[in-house]
Amino acid sequence: MAYEKLARFMLLPAMLLGQNSKLSDAAQKLLTKPRLGSAQLTWADGRTQKGRIVRVTDRFIAFETSIRPPACENVELSKVAAVQWLPGAGDSAAQVALLGALLAPFYVGNAVADPFKRISPPLKPLRGSWVLNGPSRGALKSSLVFADVRKGDRATVQYRTITSKRGRWSVEHDLLHLTFDGEPDLVSSFHFDCGELILDNPPNKFREGSDRKRATPPIVGYWLTSNYHLDLKPDGSVIEQKWEVRKGTFENTSTSVKMHWVDSTGPGGAEWVAPIKHRHILVSVGGVMTEYHYVPPGILVDL
Repeated sequence: MAYEKLARFMLLPAMLLGQNSKLSDAAQKLLTKPRLGSAQLTWADGRTQKGRIVRVTDRFIAFETSIRPPACENVELSKVAAVQWLPGAGDSAAQVALLGALLAPFYVGNAVADPFKRISPPLKPLRGSWVLNGPSRGALKSSLVFADVRKGDRATVQYRTITSKRGRWSVEHDLLHLTFDGEPDLVSSFHFDCGELILDNPPNKFREGSDRKRATPPIVGYWLTSNYHLDLKPDGSVIEQKWEVRKGTFENTSTSVKMHWVDSTGPGGAEWVAPIKHRHILVSVGGVMTEYHYVPPGILVDL
């Protein structure tokens, strides 16, 4: 089910003031304090069903039944008569757990504080996470991750990058428009499938990772896939993030590391040779020098 123009979203709180008075107490409580988890839902027509509330918006809730096979439907708030929470019911923490699960592969150790930077990195063999030293260059963030070597295996390395950009979004004629400076508009039809946002161009299926204090319009949210995130904000702004991972093997001494990449057409070609100086790996790609410092495990931060 798609929705109308951004202007309508901006006016929605005022438009719903009169409508909210007609909603049940349970529906109004969900509007002001969204909650997820196991529940018995009662419809306005008297029907009841046990299942899970997996998403709450200011128009509908996404309800997954406990019958087999499970079915899921978007239930309009006006049709919600009562919600009885069942033992084990979760709340917005479930969304935080989802966000963490999706982002975990792209998180690395945090050594922002100077004391961590002074820790001697493991060089024989080289291993662990190394992040770009100092502020990120423009919208690009990156890290190098060296894997522990198992007996009989070659040492592996991953070059992980995140690119971010800001723009505007709007909805017109059931189409989502994404506008970024200097780029043509991205236009896609969309619909909601239970707790998921489905974009048709290019095809993408998103789960929401927002932890919201109040219900918002259905299109608003922090939408996640494994390597592509869209943060559609209520004011019409958007932040897009894309992850890419380059894989390869490496060998190193205490003073340098040679990385061989599977894809020879990536930045810097098929092989990087980087000196190791003062606990930093110095990578030169296209004449641009970047420094990566080691971060100890157990302290997490976004790239």
